[in-house]
Amino acid sequence: MMGQTTRKPKKHNIVQDVTAAEGRIAARLRELAEKRAGLDRELLTVAAQKRVSGTAATVREANALGKYEGFGAEQQWWQLARRLPQQFLRIISGRQTKQINEQAQRYGLSIGGKTWDLAAFVLEVFGLLARIAPWYGQLEGSNGDAALLVGPSTPTMERLRLAKAKLLELQLDERTRAVLPRGDVREAFNDLAGFLREAGQRIGREHGRAAQQILEHALQEFPRKAAKLLRRGEQLPAAKTARAGK
Repeated sequence: MMGQTTRKPKKHNIVQDVTAAEGRIAARLRELAEKRAGLDRELLTVAAQKRVSGTAATVREANALGKYEGFGAEQQWWQLARRLPQQFLRIISGRQTKQINEQAQRYGLSIGGKTWDLAAFVLEVFGLLARIAPWYGQLEGSNGDAALLVGPSTPTMERLRLAKAKLLELQLDERTRAVLPRGDVREAFNDLAGFLREAGQRIGREHGRAAQQILEHALQEFPRKAAKLLRRGEQLPAAKTARAGK
């Protein structure tokens, strides 16, 4: 239609996400307060008195006191989680303050100060995952080659690119029959060995046991020599590369 304009997708705003999360956290805190207030106060008082005096509480009393303390612990956790010391990050990650600050700046995370908000950090990580998801999907999907070319240059990515290049070279060699799969080679050797055993039996019938033993000895040596040959074959690409570099 004439005059129709396409709307650009709105840029993701982490502030809006954090505001929404604050609403969910506040609702959870209200829920916890209501649950604590709804417990039997007399039952809690008796359970607390028995704990102080060392008297065994009933199952009902112990359960009520456990719930009351559990709800309170979660309330306190939510309050602390909004302002955690950066020391926690250093202990968990094993990184120094300088490294944490650098990663915070590089990836747009709010963990570069003396304290950090767990709710904001979780939302920032999910936002970061959403941004890299299309690129990661390319890497996992059919367009992996393009993703490897345009991805960031890191030691891990360079190893992936090298491994991908080696795999493509091997696939090309297999298609051109310059390299044969191990399974095909073993199957061919087994067929050849069976053929030679039948020939040995025929030689034994026509020319005697001594002639047959010569062939049987060769067949016994055959697997060992074949395995040695295959092991040498694994080293051929490296040796070929070394010679080419001279």
